[in-house]
Amino acid sequence: MLVDEGLAHTLHHVLVWDPAPLRPGVVDRFGDLVPLEGHLVFVRSPLDTILDRTRRRADPPQPGAAPMAMAAFAARAIDVFARLERHERVAVRRLVVHPAEGASGIEHAAVQLVDVLCVAEPRARVHGASSAAGR
Repeated sequence: MLVDEGLAHTLHHVLVWDPAPLRPGVVDRFGDLVPLEGHLVFVRSPLDTILDRTRRRADPPQPGAAPMAMAAFAARAIDVFARLERHERVAVRRLVVHPAEGASGIEHAAVQLVDVLCVAEPRARVHGASSAAGR
């Protein structure tokens, strides 16, 4: 499998939504325990871009939140995922995408991602299907 969105949702619900400060080592422990797929794709965007996209969503994660609270929440998410990305089990499986703004930038990033995946795992099928190796 190319991507299991469950990993991202679990990390987000367990460590981002929790208002308590992150305890030292908790993200590393998560990385030690979570089942990992063949590749993990991290999409990076600047905080301002994330906040703009969040404000335009039909279902924002924190309806009615003050701008500072929304910024703090997004910054925490960025920090948590950056920590996971550096975990040794994750780092060897990660692919990082930096999409440019606009539809053409996202499309270009998607094409590059498919190109990289086809080189990294030539028998991988597109759309997140399992590879011939059975992942």
